Amino acid sequence: MNVNLIGSNGSLASSIGRYCNQQGHHLNVFGRSVPQKYHYDSFLELDLMKDSLDKKELYEADVIIYASGAGVQSYKHDADENIYHLNVEIPVLLHSKLCQNISWGGVKRSSLLAPILK
Repeated sequence: MNVNLIGSNGSLASSIGRYCNQQGHHLNVFGRSVPQKYHYDSFLELDLMKDSLDKKELYEADVIIYASGAGVQSYKHDADENIYHLNVEIPVLLHSKLCQNISWGGVKRSSLLAPILK
Protein backbone atom coordinates (compact mmCIF):
# COMPACT_ATOMS: atom_id res chain seq x y z
CA MET A 1 0.00 0.00 0.00
CA ASN A 2 1.20 3.51 -0.83
CA VAL A 3 0.74 5.75 2.24
CA ASN A 4 1.22 9.53 2.41
CA LEU A 5 1.78 10.73 5.97
CA ILE A 6 1.40 14.46 6.65
CA GLY A 7 3.34 15.24 9.81
CA SER A 8 6.72 13.71 10.46
CA ASN A 9 7.98 13.63 14.04
CA GLY A 10 5.08 14.06 16.44
CA SER A 11 3.96 11.18 18.61
CA LEU A 12 1.06 10.26 16.33
CA ALA A 13 3.11 10.50 13.12
CA SER A 14 5.92 8.41 14.64
CA SER A 15 3.50 5.70 15.77
CA ILE A 16 1.82 5.59 12.36
CA GLY A 17 5.23 5.57 10.66
CA ARG A 18 6.41 2.59 12.73
CA TYR A 19 3.13 0.77 12.04
CA CYS A 20 3.53 1.34 8.29
CA ASN A 21 7.10 -0.01 8.55
CA GLN A 22 5.86 -3.17 10.31
CA GLN A 23 3.20 -3.68 7.64
CA GLY A 24 5.67 -3.15 4.78
CA HIS A 25 3.81 -0.16 3.33
CA HIS A 26 5.50 2.30 0.97
CA LEU A 27 5.68 5.45 3.12
CA ASN A 28 5.91 8.99 1.77
CA VAL A 29 6.27 11.62 4.49
CA PHE A 30 5.46 15.34 4.30
CA GLY A 31 6.60 17.55 7.16
CA ARG A 32 8.93 20.22 8.48
CA SER A 33 11.73 17.81 9.39
CA VAL A 34 13.01 14.40 8.33
CA PRO A 35 11.48 11.56 10.38
CA GLN A 36 13.72 10.36 13.21
CA LYS A 37 11.92 7.30 14.64
CA TYR A 38 10.92 5.26 11.58
CA HIS A 39 11.95 4.53 8.01
CA TYR A 40 10.38 6.23 4.99
CA ASP A 41 10.63 5.87 1.23
CA SER A 42 10.45 9.57 0.41
CA PHE A 43 10.35 12.83 2.32
CA LEU A 44 9.08 16.18 1.06
CA GLU A 45 9.52 19.25 3.22
CA LEU A 46 6.14 20.84 3.94
CA ASP A 47 5.41 23.61 6.44
CA LEU A 48 1.64 23.75 6.80
CA MET A 49 1.81 27.28 8.19
CA LYS A 50 3.46 28.61 5.02
CA ASP A 51 3.40 26.16 2.12
CA SER A 52 0.67 25.50 -0.42
CA LEU A 53 -1.28 22.24 -0.47
CA ASP A 54 -1.27 22.34 -4.27
CA LYS A 55 1.46 19.70 -4.50
CA LYS A 56 0.25 16.91 -6.76
CA GLU A 57 2.36 14.32 -4.92
CA LEU A 58 0.35 14.96 -1.72
CA TYR A 59 -2.67 13.30 -3.29
CA GLU A 60 -0.99 10.41 -5.13
CA ALA A 61 -1.44 7.61 -2.61
CA ASP A 62 -3.80 4.85 -1.61
CA VAL A 63 -4.16 6.46 1.82
CA ILE A 64 -3.46 9.98 3.05
CA ILE A 65 -3.07 10.34 6.81
CA TYR A 66 -3.07 13.75 8.47
CA ALA A 67 -1.01 13.48 11.66
CA SER A 68 -0.08 17.10 12.16
CA GLY A 69 -1.56 19.53 14.61
CA ALA A 70 -1.00 22.10 17.31
CA GLY A 71 -2.08 22.64 20.89
CA VAL A 72 -2.09 18.99 21.89
CA GLN A 73 1.06 19.03 24.01
CA SER A 74 0.63 20.89 27.28
CA TYR A 75 4.24 22.08 27.45
CA LYS A 76 3.95 23.87 24.08
CA HIS A 77 2.06 27.14 24.03
CA ASP A 78 0.79 27.60 20.49
CA ALA A 79 -1.12 30.68 19.43
CA ASP A 80 -4.87 30.16 19.09
CA GLU A 81 -4.81 31.03 15.37
CA ASN A 82 -2.09 28.40 14.75
CA ILE A 83 -4.09 25.76 16.62
CA TYR A 84 -7.18 26.57 14.57
CA HIS A 85 -5.25 26.64 11.29
CA LEU A 86 -3.54 23.26 11.78
CA ASN A 87 -6.42 21.45 13.49
CA VAL A 88 -9.38 22.80 11.51
CA GLU A 89 -8.54 24.79 8.39
CA ILE A 90 -5.89 22.47 6.93
CA PRO A 91 -7.92 19.23 7.33
CA VAL A 92 -10.97 20.90 5.76
CA LEU A 93 -8.82 22.25 2.91
CA LEU A 94 -7.32 18.77 2.33
CA HIS A 95 -10.84 17.33 2.21
CA SER A 96 -11.88 19.98 -0.31
CA LYS A 97 -8.88 19.28 -2.54
CA LEU A 98 -9.52 15.53 -2.39
CA CYS A 99 -13.11 16.12 -3.50
CA GLN A 100 -11.99 18.41 -6.35
CA ASN A 101 -9.42 15.90 -7.55
CA ILE A 102 -11.44 12.78 -6.92
CA SER A 103 -10.28 11.02 -10.08
CA TRP A 104 -6.53 11.72 -10.14
CA GLY A 105 -4.80 8.79 -11.74
CA GLY A 106 -8.13 7.19 -12.61
CA VAL A 107 -8.63 6.17 -8.98
CA LYS A 108 -11.70 7.28 -7.08
CA ARG A 109 -10.78 9.32 -3.98
CA SER A 110 -12.79 10.12 -0.91
CA SER A 111 -12.32 11.72 2.49
CA LEU A 112 -13.41 10.51 5.91
CA LEU A 113 -14.56 14.09 6.53
CA ALA A 114 -17.17 13.82 3.76
CA PRO A 115 -20.09 12.80 6.05
CA ILE A 116 -19.19 15.52 8.58
CA LEU A 117 -18.81 18.39 6.12
CA LYS A 118 -21.91 17.75 4.00
